[in-house]
Amino acid sequence: MSLFGKKRGKRGCGCFTIIFLLCAVIVAVLFIDSNTRIVTQYYDVQTAKIPSPFDGYRIALLSDIHNKEFGSENEKLLAAVSGAKPNIIAVTGDLIDGDGQLDRMLVLMGRLSDIAPTYYVTGNHEWATSDARELLRRLPEYGVTVLENKYEVITIDGETITLVGFGDPNGPADQPTREDVMNGIPQELRDGYVVALNHRNMYFEQMATLGVDLILCGHAHGGTIRLPGTDGLRDHSGWFPTRTNGLYDAEYNGASAVALVSRGLGNAYHVPRFMNNPHVAVAVLRP
Repeated sequence: MSLFGKKRGKRGCGCFTIIFLLCAVIVAVLFIDSNTRIVTQYYDVQTAKIPSPFDGYRIALLSDIHNKEFGSENEKLLAAVSGAKPNIIAVTGDLIDGDGQLDRMLVLMGRLSDIAPTYYVTGNHEWATSDARELLRRLPEYGVTVLENKYEVITIDGETITLVGFGDPNGPADQPTREDVMNGIPQELRDGYVVALNHRNMYFEQMATLGVDLILCGHAHGGTIRLPGTDGLRDHSGWFPTRTNGLYDAEYNGASAVALVSRGLGNAYHVPRFMNNPHVAVAVLRP
């Protein structure tokens, strides 16, 4: 009997070891996948304010790259963006998060601009480096439009939409406010369809009251760890954040807007993602 009992104990221990190792392998594979495999998602944005020539117009939203490289010279990221067939590309900040990272990211931005016209605004991490101003100065050399507290009009068949970019609050203390930037746009353009590039996934209601119709942003990294039934485990606002991924409605005092929030691509502070793949979000305009 005692010998039998020993054998059963060894068999039970072996099963536990196999289950433990299997779970460890599954978790490791999920971690690797969550930090390397780019997911492209398409979001229909529909409103009567979108002019008919812009039906099907695609805006690829990239955010929070944090100097990350996907394949040699970012070939995987470039393939994902190219495959989305965007009309324009919006990069909403946190391109870099440390000094000495400009060269790789400038090359990436130049190659993105070869795919489609590329627009950029800063995030909080750029302004934590000493390279922010040099980045803003050099990006136009790579074909990128710096939309920092500026606007640009896009015209198709005589109809227009307006792009406006808001600089991150971590930027210069004397930069224009969002109200100042919007007030600098002619009223006839503000009455049309307005798309805003803004790094942080907040201020939605304020931007709606200012006349913005579509807000493109990131910052939250999808909550970093996306457990089932949550919008992520933690972001800059704390535990169990909201509005970290996909489309959200913003309504305030009779004004309304739609926000598209990217889960981002890279990782801040070297905190890995889990069940939260790098994200290329594509807004598809529908009149």
